[in-house]
Amino acid sequence: MRWLVRHAWRIVVCAALLALEPASTSYADTGTQPVIWCSADLVTEAENSSDPDVVAQQKARRSECQGDSAATVRALTSLLPDMRNRYKGDGTHWIDFGRTYFYALLATHDNDGARRFLNEFENGWKPAPEEREFWGGDYVRSFAAYVADDSAVVRTPDMTAAHTLDPHLTYALNDLRAKDGDDAIREQLAVADTGSLYGLMLGNLYAEQHAWPQAFAAWVKAAAAGPGFAQPEFYTLDRWNESALEMIYYYRAHAPERAPDATVSCGSPHDLAVVEQLALALPQAGGADASRIIDAVIAGGTDARVNIETKGAFTAYFELHGGAWQAVATAPAKVAFPNGCANPRFVNHPSGA
Repeated sequence: MRWLVRHAWRIVVCAALLALEPASTSYADTGTQPVIWCSADLVTEAENSSDPDVVAQQKARRSECQGDSAATVRALTSLLPDMRNRYKGDGTHWIDFGRTYFYALLATHDNDGARRFLNEFENGWKPAPEEREFWGGDYVRSFAAYVADDSAVVRTPDMTAAHTLDPHLTYALNDLRAKDGDDAIREQLAVADTGSLYGLMLGNLYAEQHAWPQAFAAWVKAAAAGPGFAQPEFYTLDRWNESALEMIYYYRAHAPERAPDATVSCGSPHDLAVVEQLALALPQAGGADASRIIDAVIAGGTDARVNIETKGAFTAYFELHGGAWQAVATAPAKVAFPNGCANPRFVNHPSGA
C-alpha cells in the first residue's frame, strides 16, 4: 500500500505512455506476444542497407522473430566467417549479429555452441562479485553491489555532474532485505534511469521470484541496451550487457518461447513453481526427465491447472487447502482459468535437458 500511495502518479503516467507506445515491428502483425529473443529491437533491424551481409543478417533475424531459430542458425553460421572478417571491429553490426546468433543457438538447444560463441563474443568476460553472489543465492548482497554500480555507469561530464542515485534503487534494496520481492520489483520498475545495469537488476529480481518470462524479457532488453548518450555509431558491449547474456545462458533451461503478456495474470510465481513441481512428480508425468510442462495457471489464488506433455498429454488440477497445494482428480467446477498463460514461468523443454 505504501508503494501505491508513493507512486500513484507514476502508474497513471506509465499507463498513458504504454497506450501511446507503438508495437515492435518484430511481432506487431502476428497478433501474439513476441518470441522472447525478439522482445527488444536491435539497431540493425531498422537499417536500410544494400550490403548483402547486412541484408542476410536482417533476414536471419526475421526468421528468429518468427520462431524459426533453426533457419537463423543455418544462415548465421554460413555468415559467421564474413562477419568476423568484415564487421568484428564494427560495434553495431557485430554486436547485433552476435546477440541474434547466441539466442538462436540457445533456442535450438545447442548449449555447447552457444557457450563457445559467447566466449568469443564477450572476449574475456569474468563474473563480478555481484554475479557470483547472485548465483550463490545471496540476493541482497548482489543487489546492493549492483546499486553501488550506479556510479560506474559511463555518462557525459554534464550528465555525471547532474546525476544522483535514484531513490527507488534504495527502496528496492530495502524491500529485498525485508524479503518483499514483489515490492522490490515494483520499486525497480519505477527507476527513471534506463540502460543495461537497471534492466539486469530487474531481470535478477524477477528470476529470484521464478518469474521466468519477465526475467528473460528484462535480460534481453538489458543485453540490447546501447550507450545512454549520443556517440559515434561504433560502440562495444558494456559489462552489464555481458552479465545479462550470462544470466540468459546460466538460466537457459527456464527460457520461455514468448515474452510475457502484461495484460494476463497467470498467478503467483511462487505458487506456480510449487504446482509445476507437484505436477511433474505425479505418476502420469512418467518421470520428470521425460516430461514437459505446456502451460500452468492459477485462478483466484486457490485453483491451479497444469498441462503436461509426456508420452501423451494430460491436465493436472490442484486446490489450495490449509496453505498447501493438493492434487484433485477433476477440474474444479465454475472456475474460469485465464487464457494466454502458455509458457509462463517454467522449463520450456524436457526438464532433464
